[in-house]
Amino acid sequence: MKILVYGINYSPELTGIGKYTGEMVAWMAQEGHEVRVITAPPYYRSGRSASAIPPGAIAGKRARLPSGAARCMCRNNPPP
Repeated sequence: MKILVYGINYSPELTGIGKYTGEMVAWMAQEGHEVRVITAPPYYRSGRSASAIPPGAIAGKRARLPSGAARCMCRNNPPP
């Protein structure tokens, strides 16, 4: 089955929904599903991001995850 996961929180966030979404995607990929993920870079309340995406960029970092799922991190505007 082809599955698209779309959400702002994802691995490598260590707690909350990001952690569980990453685990869910890994499980679905291991079960043989074709999984793609659209997410934002990790955001921390200090205002720094784990991976910078240039301003004006629509899509930033694309990667194939160890589970086999494809991930694309897109720029977002976190709250102040």
